[in-house]
Amino acid sequence: MSSEILTLKYDIDKPIPLEEFVASLRSLNSLHSTEGVQLCVKEIRKGSYIFELINQVPDVFNEVMPILVNTSESLGTFAKHVSSILDFFKSGKKPSEDKKITKQEAQAAHDLVAPLTLENKSTLSFENAHVEGDVQIVYNYTEAHAIQNASRKYIEELDRTTRDIKEKVSLQWKNLSDQDNAGNKSVIPDISDRTVVTRFGSEMLHDKMVKQSAHPFKHLWEVNVHVEWHGEIPKRYTILEIIEDLGEV
Repeated sequence: MSSEILTLKYDIDKPIPLEEFVASLRSLNSLHSTEGVQLCVKEIRKGSYIFELINQVPDVFNEVMPILVNTSESLGTFAKHVSSILDFFKSGKKPSEDKKITKQEAQAAHDLVAPLTLENKSTLSFENAHVEGDVQIVYNYTEAHAIQNASRKYIEELDRTTRDIKEKVSLQWKNLSDQDNAGNKSVIPDISDRTVVTRFGSEMLHDKMVKQSAHPFKHLWEVNVHVEWHGEIPKRYTILEIIEDLGEV
């Protein structure tokens, strides 16, 4: 078993609400994704709030098979992974992995630094002595607020992108093709005056709006649509239901 240790230090003078403190530690654990290995507290040291963390293979895992997991997939690598997510929200720096930050990771970043927002002298540090070199990562009060603000906005945008449905809005076509997946654009004034790429939720909707109408461009349609956003700008509509053909305008 690797003896590598990751030291987590909350340097905060004020008492931390238990709920925030537990949420911070839980969020760190949620970012630890090494299969078959647990992130465990080895020792709690004197100081503000100092924890020594190790990778541990659960006993139940050891009983059923040999240890095949290389726990030197280091805690330093894990600390850098956590740092890449926090840096993404702190300054817009891209994470080291070539992937999009998930909602779970954004929420974890928000909760992890929450204790730092209690006072302006507080810091959170990760320290890892490793044969490949030391890892020392520090975040402060100001950076914690920036991380929380950015992660909240990121989560709001993800939620908006995936769940924003507008009902009974009027749509007029600006461009149409014989295919569902290319060339279709419309304007929905209740949402935006922009011409937006538009998809159909089903082939039946496509047939009804495009093939069964002699002059679809001249028609106004009342529809329910799913809206995908880029910030405040709609980037795609998906028609979910036709409420009514309002006729030619």
